[in-house]
Amino acid sequence: MKNDIFNKITPEEALGILKCISKTDNKIKRKIIDLAEDLFRNVNIEEICENVYYALDGIGVHELWDRSGARSDGFTSPEDMAVEMFEEVMEKKM
Repeated sequence: MKNDIFNKITPEEALGILKCISKTDNKIKRKIIDLAEDLFRNVNIEEICENVYYALDGIGVHELWDRSGARSDGFTSPEDMAVEMFEEVMEKKM
């Protein structure tokens, strides 16, 4: 269907619409809450923790040292590089 509105609106616009609808109809608001709670209930916290642990554990200290320090465009501290490397690993996992 080429006029499918769901393919045309952004997530932010959809959220705004959802909030407006929930303010006008309590039954729909309750349904939205129920669906959202179901989504959160299905999150596997242990799996997320395990992925984060292995992402952190997989950052090699020697690679961290090689990628941090003085550069032609400035200086990157080991702490900042650790954050950057962690974010890179987590983006790959997602």
